Amino acid sequence: MKMNLRIPAVLIMSFALAALSYAQDASVEREADHQALRELLKKAVHAINNQNIAELQDCFSKEFVFISSDQTVITNGDALVKYYDQLFKNAEAPISKMETEVNADILTRFTDANAGYCFGTSLDTYTLKDGRKVKMQNKWTAALAKENGAWKAAVVHVGVNFLDNPVMTLRTMSIWRKVGIALHLAKPPPGLE
Repeated sequence: MKMNLRIPAVLIMSFALAALSYAQDASVEREADHQALRELLKKAVHAINNQNIAELQDCFSKEFVFISSDQTVITNGDALVKYYDQLFKNAEAPISKMETEVNADILTRFTDANAGYCFGTSLDTYTLKDGRKVKMQNKWTAALAKENGAWKAAVVHVGVNFLDNPVMTLRTMSIWRKVGIALHLAKPPPGLE
């Protein structure tokens, strides 16, 4: 008995086309999510560079955790305001300005329709109260959640290489090298201006 192969071939082709169509629709849908996440990143960088804490708070989900590069754990808006005041506004605040350049190493990897994660690097430039500038290379990871149709950061963790950074270099530098730098007889190490 000869089997008619046209029927299974048509069925397989129909399923393949349906799956391809679904994949293309999902890809288009995800591209809209990726664009929204790019805008979220842009908004967060703008907020950080302009010390706009209200704008930065809006980048976080209702419940969030942010672990800063100095390993401070922040879990609400009031703690975020207090942290930034300690860094920039209080009389004993060590920093007058911070600017960051953030790059994602990957497109967000979605774990479901409303959640994903991403990681990357940032180059942060801190202007100290005495005018010196310190550049720090960081790595970061973010878990993202869609709340009420808008993407927000639910978890952000920033870390520095504690063995290779300008602050550690300065702390371990000999007194003679520091004197040479102060007298402009020696160049400061990379990351310190």
